Amino acid sequence: MTLIVTELSYLGIAMAADSALTQEIRKPNGTIGDKVYYGAKKLFTVPKLRAGIAYWGWGDVPQPGAGWLNQGRLPTELWLPHFLEEKKECFDSISTLAQLLEDDLRKRIPEIDPESQPEGDGGIHLAGYESSGQQLIPTFWHIHNGKSEALPSKKINPAIVNANNDISPERGNLLVEKKGLAIIKNGDIKPYNVLWELLFKPRSVFSEIVKGMDLTFPYAKSLAERANLLKFQINTIEGLYRFSKGGGGIGGPVTTLTINPEGIVTLSFEHV
Repeated sequence: MTLIVTELSYLGIAMAADSALTQEIRKPNGTIGDKVYYGAKKLFTVPKLRAGIAYWGWGDVPQPGAGWLNQGRLPTELWLPHFLEEKKECFDSISTLAQLLEDDLRKRIPEIDPESQPEGDGGIHLAGYESSGQQLIPTFWHIHNGKSEALPSKKINPAIVNANNDISPERGNLLVEKKGLAIIKNGDIKPYNVLWELLFKPRSVFSEIVKGMDLTFPYAKSLAERANLLKFQINTIEGLYRFSKGGGGIGGPVTTLTINPEGIVTLSFEHV
């Protein structure tokens, strides 16, 4: 399982990702079960661009045309930075990189059944700044299969991988002008969505309760604080799972990344 979160705001871009990786293993009795490993890196910078990139769902990717059940699969934490390096002469913008990823992943990721997997089985967050006139504007691409909740009117084939510009430069400009906030999260997000409503959203139930104690929560007014808040959210979900029967699969060291119009500000990767 996975939990990755990307946040765009007037302060900049903050990204966070856990490091849990669930893999199928064959037990001594011949049955197949799951084993969770910690320490996988899921969040990277894009050295050529003012951008960050993270993946969810696809813990490894097949060689083109191989399918999930065949040999020749590569851990995504190795494939993705290799892809960025190998293709660095082929892209000079976030939108171009998004299209390159779509083209490559369509050759690797087998088609899914949109009826049984409407939200898809994996994807990539790509966030950063692109030029718009004399300004640098935040933008976000989600390269994934399944339906697009952010762009419901876009005509796509949900069975295959599509590069979707969920937050266009135009919308990113509005976020900056109006001091807005956009949060995109993927992976095992149901517990996150519940805690967001209870704890983390502005004017949440919890925030109203603690207001009577002269506390303001959540209070994060800088880009660094926003990244640490995302990390805290992932750690909270990990704790929820740790003390729940049947829970697990999210957690381990958390990577955070912050970006502003000047470029990459911080990249923090905890070690196991």
